[in-house]
Amino acid sequence: MFIINGKRLIRFFLAMVFFALTSIFCHPAFAESEQQAITNHPHPLSLWQQPGVFRFSFENIKMPDHRPNMDLMGIQYYADITPHFYAGMGGYGPVSGNSSGLFTVNVGGGLRTELFPHWIGDVGMDVGGTGGRSSVVGDGLMLRPHIGIMYAWKAVHIGLDFNDIYFPKGDIHSQQIGLIIDVPTEFSYTNSHDGDDTLFKPKDILLSLKNYLGVQRNDFGLFISGYFQHPGTKNEGGTTQDNTIELLGGEINHYVTEKSFVWLKGSGPIHGIPGGYADILFGLGYSQPLNLYHAALVSEVGVGVAGGGGVDVGGGLITQAQLGLEFPVSSHFSTRINGGYTWSPNGQMRAPILSAEMLYHLNIITIDTKPTTYLFDSLKIQDWRINAFSQTYLRPSRNFSNINSSISLLAIQIDQLITPRFFFAYQIAAGYNGLFAGGYGTGMLGPGIQSKKLLHDHLQFFAETLVGSGGGGGIAVGSCPLVEPVVGLYYSLTPRIALQASAGQIKTLHGGLNTPILNIGLAVSLGTVRAV
Repeated sequence: MFIINGKRLIRFFLAMVFFALTSIFCHPAFAESEQQAITNHPHPLSLWQQPGVFRFSFENIKMPDHRPNMDLMGIQYYADITPHFYAGMGGYGPVSGNSSGLFTVNVGGGLRTELFPHWIGDVGMDVGGTGGRSSVVGDGLMLRPHIGIMYAWKAVHIGLDFNDIYFPKGDIHSQQIGLIIDVPTEFSYTNSHDGDDTLFKPKDILLSLKNYLGVQRNDFGLFISGYFQHPGTKNEGGTTQDNTIELLGGEINHYVTEKSFVWLKGSGPIHGIPGGYADILFGLGYSQPLNLYHAALVSEVGVGVAGGGGVDVGGGLITQAQLGLEFPVSSHFSTRINGGYTWSPNGQMRAPILSAEMLYHLNIITIDTKPTTYLFDSLKIQDWRINAFSQTYLRPSRNFSNINSSISLLAIQIDQLITPRFFFAYQIAAGYNGLFAGGYGTGMLGPGIQSKKLLHDHLQFFAETLVGSGGGGGIAVGSCPLVEPVVGLYYSLTPRIALQASAGQIKTLHGGLNTPILNIGLAVSLGTVRAV
């Protein structure tokens, strides 16, 4: 019989309650009055449609040294820059074999065109960094050129591609035919307004004839979770590793109907096991309103990839089911308490879940061809900044030797501007250069502040403090968590595109890692319009 340690459960539950309350009531936006006067925006706003696709891929990779083949699953988002050229970002992870914990963070692009009616040709390249399994990925740099063909229906494109998975300084070099599924999507955006919180009216948005304003519901969540492993659970080395895994993570819910949604979440450990574990899952959810304090019963089921930290998840595939109660705190915030179960079909991981989550509701205004039944009187711009940059650790401490040569990671970070001076950042990174860098990856999040724009709106300073988890590559992170204070600047090349340069320090609270870091890359700013 499975028994949860009582003290462990109480301590974790109190931590969840503290997290939920402080996250909500300390959030700057929560203190804002919801009764701000509606003012006419000084200039009419234009909304543009950004077409693109979510791409799901699946391929069987030939592994070196007579290892079992690895089934690799990928999730990408590609935006259509022109009618034929696309670019975007995403990641890959294994679902079978013995390489669980091997994750990639990548950017990519390509060309596609209609060859015949309904038939689309596609050629492109993904370039990424890799966390986990440094013995086969070398410094982590991954190249994936591909060429393929798809049959296009209105709602989905399905096809095959010939691709080459290649790690120039590693042992994996595999050519294969893979399955690709593209789900076309589009979102409405406007120019960034630097966090300006001016309210305006729907009539301030310019629309062409026969177009209407619609509403698209999305939820953004921050959570802490506990995986209460069964007593006697073994790790990949066959020794007992059955502590409660306490994780910090983020979640995105996108509603496709009034009550049903698709979700994507990722998390990493902050206590309980050696650093290096991470999981990324996606699935379906359903929210059923209850006639009790405006609460809702929320169910989620999904699958994903996981690994690292010695956790035995078989080939990397995990499944998860949760049931939660969600309670509103304001018109834009709610809390959710979840219970559930996660398990790996081919590994030792089988654990009840308990989690607490803060959710931010973002009703994004879209362009539609039919009038909406959703009523809204005032609107506000929600600004975002998407960063892609190289992050260099100058002198990272290692577990296994006195080596402290630098390593470089490919990092992707999304900043959500809450006010003109305050933002919240979400970051993921994986190694692509340096000795054993290919085994190392991180997931971080936290608050930041920024200055006014200077030098005719070209220069802007910022500072942020991120917390999270990471591991692999022999980097001495201990059992996490990681803390990363950073200061830097943006220099605008255009109103939407800027160079980013920053410096900081990354330190683990329970290990030897404590090193300066340098970042350099590009940032793209845009705004979405939300209902208030």
